[in-house]
Amino acid sequence: MSEPDGVGGGASAAGASGGDPAAARAARADGGPRIVSLLADIDLAALSRRGQIDALVALERVKGWAEAQQQQVLASLAREGTPTGGVEEPLVRIDGQLDKQWVREEVACALRVAAPTAAARLALATELTSRFPQTLDLLAAGRVSAPMARRLAESTLQLDDAAAAAVQARVLPRAGGQTFSQFAQAVRRAVLAADPRSAEKRHADAKAERGVRVRPLEDGMAELSAVHSADAITAAYAAINDAAQAGSTSADNAADFKADDRSADQRRADALIDLLTCPGSADASEPTDGASNARRPCRCGQRPAVLVTVAASTLLGLDGQPGELAGYGPIPAALARAIAADPTGTWRRLVTDPAGRLLDFGRTTYRPPAALADHVRTRDWTCRFPTCNRRAESCELDHALA
Repeated sequence: MSEPDGVGGGASAAGASGGDPAAARAARADGGPRIVSLLADIDLAALSRRGQIDALVALERVKGWAEAQQQQVLASLAREGTPTGGVEEPLVRIDGQLDKQWVREEVACALRVAAPTAAARLALATELTSRFPQTLDLLAAGRVSAPMARRLAESTLQLDDAAAAAVQARVLPRAGGQTFSQFAQAVRRAVLAADPRSAEKRHADAKAERGVRVRPLEDGMAELSAVHSADAITAAYAAINDAAQAGSTSADNAADFKADDRSADQRRADALIDLLTCPGSADASEPTDGASNARRPCRCGQRPAVLVTVAASTLLGLDGQPGELAGYGPIPAALARAIAADPTGTWRRLVTDPAGRLLDFGRTTYRPPAALADHVRTRDWTCRFPTCNRRAESCELDHALA
């Protein structure tokens, strides 16, 4: 992505041709101070597009380095601060946060944040420096982001040091090439694998807190939210999505379908209300502005479904490997077994290699054949673009145009 050093010799350092090599060196340089010194004399707005991309990479790495330095300072304050009596207090965890008298308040004032936020930042710094030094090193090098480091620390609070170290060792090798969402799923999967028994208990405890809540909003609006197990919410969202997508694409109904100018989110919101207030009778495809559309088949020719992949050894109770719920990610083994035990469900045999790549979909039988379409969707789970996590079943199966 970067041009070799020396391209455009003779131009000023601030010019695009002269600044591009410096930006390229900055993107590859080690250490925040070195990167800053390389970028200091460059007019970033005058760079070519390639040079600006290099500058973006370099600046992101500077942010990581600065964040790592701040974590070190916060951890030092948490260790060495002395409250009123002059005697150092031990660190006290309260709801996963660090509460230390006076140090918390000083940090809160210095950073202009609330005291609980300061406590959380002190706790995070303590976790990173004591249990995740390798992650902190990658943060300083700009190879992972601050939100990624925070997610790792927060997701492993309930694990002992050995299990937390195992999670770190499992997720760090690929972290540098992942988005935050991809990394968060990898951490969740690793946590479930590291301590499946605790994961099942935490799932049971969390499920006991399920509920529905209403929050008033401005301008005559309100928000309805529900907390339930991942399989239930995924199935509900699939049903809402299918209702929102209702309407025929045939020539007879094409005009009516195009007349509906609601966005996808507006259609889903209307579909949810119709399904809840008029079950069995309302057509969620009818917009409030009077346009109407006939119901069309569910996407992919399937009813709303929950797609779960789980190892046979886990179903047999031989181990506690996490399952994979499409559209959500890793789930505890107990939940995967419960879904598999549903008498209304359908099982399909999947053969994978040791790395988890799909080899056979369990059927020996352009619009691709149904077996091929199912194979591709089950193999990929999500869109194939590196940073996209959209479910495969909601994407185009292939592309005629790039």
